[in-house]
Amino acid sequence: MIRAIVIDDEKWARETIVGMGRRLIPDFDVVAEAFSVESGFSAITKHKPDLVLLDIHLPDGSGFDLLGKFSGFVPFKVVFITAYEEYAIKAFKFSALDYILKPIDPEDFLRCIQRVKHQISLERFNQGLRDLMTYYNQGSNANPGNTIVLRTQSQVYRFSPAEIVRMESQNTHTFIFLITGAMLKVSKTLNKLEALTHENDFLRVHQTHLVNSKYVKAFLSKESMLIMADNSHIPVSTRKRAMVSAYFSNL
Repeated sequence: MIRAIVIDDEKWARETIVGMGRRLIPDFDVVAEAFSVESGFSAITKHKPDLVLLDIHLPDGSGFDLLGKFSGFVPFKVVFITAYEEYAIKAFKFSALDYILKPIDPEDFLRCIQRVKHQISLERFNQGLRDLMTYYNQGSNANPGNTIVLRTQSQVYRFSPAEIVRMESQNTHTFIFLITGAMLKVSKTLNKLEALTHENDFLRVHQTHLVNSKYVKAFLSKESMLIMADNSHIPVSTRKRAMVSAYFSNL
């Protein structure tokens, strides 16, 4: 899911962007709209979006004035959508990911949002790796109670929850998929593993699937599907769908 805010002083422009996003991108969620620097700043502060789709000219200033309110660190992705092509260089100096001219070409818009989604997924994936490295660098100070012991037929492993992307059961065995790309087959049932991980942000989304919520790239509500950091597609069961939707809408 990509959470976006649309900021444009013209209502028809906001409606065009919102409609195009919802029509072309299943996991595009507009959490707020705004028409000015001040209303945009308030909306961003309240909703903390992944992406801001921003016009240049606003009634009380410019899109650049709005970005300047964040004191040099902009905690979201920015795409300018404007009728003024002369501001493109300045926009990229503000670390904009893209600069789309009105009238909006749907293919350009789709490519832009796909690029934004890729960038966000990559950053979340890298954050997971940094969390894992932090765990290892703690060395002897690491909390042994925050580890999971797993046994295969020949070995015993101790893992941090941050190392595990997801688990999938098949009959009496469970496959453990790690952030490194490795996979383990263990004899524990998914019910037992769920009990071991219930305090570590793991979600039971299906009878046969347990996922680490930190590695969810997107929740496709229409398809009842999760896309994970390892690019696996995990089904969400009908009875778990409301729980999953509520969980990610509250983040």
